[in-house]
Amino acid sequence: MNILDFLEQLKGTTIELGEDYPLSKNVAGAKEYPKIFHCTRLESLKSIIHNKEFWLTTITELNDEDEIKSFTDERIKNWFYIASFSKEPILDAEHCNEYGDIFVSVKQDWFLPKFYFLNCNNQKMETEDFAISAELFESVGKINTNAPQSNKPFEVQVFNFAEVDYTEEGATDITREIKLPYGNDMTSAFIMIPEAGANVKAEEGMCLRWGKEPKWKVWKDEKEIRLKVLIGAGRLVEIPPQRLFRKVCVKLADNAFDEFDIAFSPALTEEKKQEYIGEINRLFGDKKINFIQ
Repeated sequence: MNILDFLEQLKGTTIELGEDYPLSKNVAGAKEYPKIFHCTRLESLKSIIHNKEFWLTTITELNDEDEIKSFTDERIKNWFYIASFSKEPILDAEHCNEYGDIFVSVKQDWFLPKFYFLNCNNQKMETEDFAISAELFESVGKINTNAPQSNKPFEVQVFNFAEVDYTEEGATDITREIKLPYGNDMTSAFIMIPEAGANVKAEEGMCLRWGKEPKWKVWKDEKEIRLKVLIGAGRLVEIPPQRLFRKVCVKLADNAFDEFDIAFSPALTEEKKQEYIGEINRLFGDKKINFIQ
């Protein structure tokens, strides 16, 4: 069989990865936590609730250098965006010093497949140029070789929450071996599965955060769940390998933050905590807010 016949045979083929495949496991694990928590600071919290949106940054800005290195494809690395959450408030002073002194609860079903790029000044570039097909939400754990391609210049290829696995080995490459039909037999092939990216971290390692001193960190204590978005090319443009946009903005549903929880860093003084509570109640008094003590 020549290569053209082989490719023709693959048209319309759906390859099941199986429930034990790491991607399926990570996505299923995240679904066990419909309510998750984001660590932030007061000003960012105000913006998130008021605008009902979250900003995601590219994985090139992760504070785990080893994890960044696991993305060997430059185009994927520079167009793969994540936002970090935890399964519960991490009420540890060192953690809060790193990320923020307020934890806010969010629900996964608040996040909508509506995106905007942010420029270098964090201004939204309003556009309808993103295409999101129904197949995107049905393809977790599968590879559809016959998925339609959009006429839009940008296509959202990955949009899901995933639970992070912590292992001694740390981050793994997103290339996987699969079995494909070849005539009457099966043959091995290696493909790149972006959905598998950013699912695995080392249990501990060096934390390199901009503006802060490098330090050793126990990553597994973060109990992280991530929202992952990969932007790919539609028919009208060829996405360059270099990063063009540091961030994307993901919109939230209209009912987002009608009810939510707030927890504070243990490092906050009681006076500061009451100041925060007063400010949050003043701004969002029409919401149902549960302050976790």
